[in-house]
Amino acid sequence: AAPGERPRRLVLAAPAHPCWQPTLGQRFLLRPLPARCGAWLGARAPAGWQRRLLARCYADATRISELALADYARTLGQPRLGRAVAGYGRGFAGHQSALRAALRHNATPTLLLWGDRDPVVPTSTAAALAAALPQSRLVVLPGCGHLPFAEAPDAFAAAVLPFLH
Repeated sequence: AAPGERPRRLVLAAPAHPCWQPTLGQRFLLRPLPARCGAWLGARAPAGWQRRLLARCYADATRISELALADYARTLGQPRLGRAVAGYGRGFAGHQSALRAALRHNATPTLLLWGDRDPVVPTSTAAALAAALPQSRLVVLPGCGHLPFAEAPDAFAAAVLPFLH
């Protein structure tokens, strides 16, 4: 969509949303010092450690492609990543509150995609988000974690493409 225009369709893959609350560990990692330290350490970690970190988002770590691992390493190496994560953490409660208020006003057809084994934003929270979005449809992909587009790209595309056309 052009600036100022609303999209005609929206696809959200396991999004952070107002019907979900981060775990204590996730809230800790969003704080300024842990976020900055985590980003600094992640960028300097050996590839094997980065693979293990990324594997925590997958239901089946054998599906991590070299391209996904390279993208993850590139993301960890971004300057000011820790500052950005900390900023996200600082604004989290306010953003969640604003999103909660806006959900019922969303008139955009929305496809929600989740892996049934998502350890980051649990699948158990997906139905509440779907119920809060009047024009949404929920698709749960079996055997996938938090990154269904990377873990099962064919199944992800099979769900998304008909929705977009």
